[in-house]
Amino acid sequence: MRKKIMVVDNNPMVRRLMEKLLASHGHELRLAEDGLQALEILKTFTPEVMFVDLIMPMVDGKQLCRAVRRSAKFDHTVIAILSAAAAEGVIALDEFGADYCIAKGPFQKQSVHVLNILTAERRYGVSPAPPVIGLEDIFHREITAELLTSKRHLELILRNTSEGIIEFSPTRGIIFANRKAEMLTGKPEEELLATDFMGLFDQGIREKAAAGLAESVRSGQIFRMEETFLLGGRHVLLTLLPVQEGEQPCFIAQLQDVTAQKSLAEVEGLLERQARLAHADRLSALGEMAAGITHELKQPLTVISMNAQLLRKLLPQEDPTLRDHLEQILGQAQRATTIINGMQSFSRVKGDRTGLIAPAHAVERALAFFREQFRIHAITLDVRLDQAAILYGNDLHIEQIVVNLLNNARHAVEQRRQGNGSHAKKLMVTLAADQDKKVVRLTVTDNGVGFSEEEKRQCFEPFFTTKPVGDGTGLGLTIIKRLAEGMHGAVEIADGPGGEGSAVSVVFPMDRRG
Repeated sequence: MRKKIMVVDNNPMVRRLMEKLLASHGHELRLAEDGLQALEILKTFTPEVMFVDLIMPMVDGKQLCRAVRRSAKFDHTVIAILSAAAAEGVIALDEFGADYCIAKGPFQKQSVHVLNILTAERRYGVSPAPPVIGLEDIFHREITAELLTSKRHLELILRNTSEGIIEFSPTRGIIFANRKAEMLTGKPEEELLATDFMGLFDQGIREKAAAGLAESVRSGQIFRMEETFLLGGRHVLLTLLPVQEGEQPCFIAQLQDVTAQKSLAEVEGLLERQARLAHADRLSALGEMAAGITHELKQPLTVISMNAQLLRKLLPQEDPTLRDHLEQILGQAQRATTIINGMQSFSRVKGDRTGLIAPAHAVERALAFFREQFRIHAITLDVRLDQAAILYGNDLHIEQIVVNLLNNARHAVEQRRQGNGSHAKKLMVTLAADQDKKVVRLTVTDNGVGFSEEEKRQCFEPFFTTKPVGDGTGLGLTIIKRLAEGMHGAVEIADGPGGEGSAVSVVFPMDRRG
């Protein structure tokens, strides 16, 4: 009786012998050199009997059997395994859906078993699978047993690794998928086999993966996709590894599930944004509070100062004790006034005279207040101003920024001088336009005590100061930052030349939009 038969074996000699045997008995025959080619043929051919080699490249015998048994189309197909390693290991046919197993031995004896199966009534699931046929014609090989054990061990690791692994052929047909890959794609390996690897992805990711694959083929290098994408509801990173084994090139796709890391990063980013918003709210509230406090405190401080000055005039000169007390009152009132003025600057950063300005003029006006003080205190001042620099901003704000920067720099060099009596105190003020970057950079450099890394992180916080109690308000750099941002600028803090002292720069865009 003529039957439809398929033979799947990567050994061309076995295929030729089987073809000659079966064709001589009038059977209709299809030949495939591996499981991937067989799956393609099975789309249009339904065999009554399949003879399948167990160990093959691409898709092996077990994978092919499982894929065939998934389809009701092949319910009546008898599958016989041809195994050259039947003597070296137990072959559990029912696990992957085969009906028979024939040990590969002398073909004259093997052909008898092949023809007997064509007349047998056995079908998968109908009765227990018989033992391996033809074991008496072969002998056990220790090296083969060891290789099979090693192969099973590696397959176990590969199938259960935490990363998705998919192997596909040069034609992009899938030939292997582990459990993680099955979970990510939502499909079992049997359903994935022989399907287009690129078909797993949406159009945008498919184009990027295809471009990466082409580059990997050209260069022979690993391709890694930089951004994550969604696969099976999970965030995934894709890596493609080209593998060249003899004349059978293939590719391995590594699917790294980074959902947990991405979720954590998103939560951290949300918390950071919330913290920034809360910080901005606190600064806004602090500005409003500062405006109210300065208004309420300024009047009583004026009264205290005026009365203290009046008492100082009325007291007799020969009473030094009372005069000392009055001087203390006046000094503290002046200090309170200075703090209030700083709070007013903090709460009021917007000016009404904004336009194109030459900042060098504002810098020179600010320097005029300090030149004599610096001369008296032996502070060397080096000034380098680009008179042609132009930016869109506010003259008064530039002036206030320079005053605050110079106050901080003066304190830094004085503080270092206290620790080292021979230290030469030096300051430099530079103003330069960068036409390439379209910015104007104002920098005050000193050779003072500098900033620690912790101080660099905290120095813009309101009321944070490194000065001794009573010497500073802690609003200088905060005011500088807010004034700079009001003109679309930014403040940068770095170490001075050679790591000595500090260099505080305010960078303004030439364009009004920043």
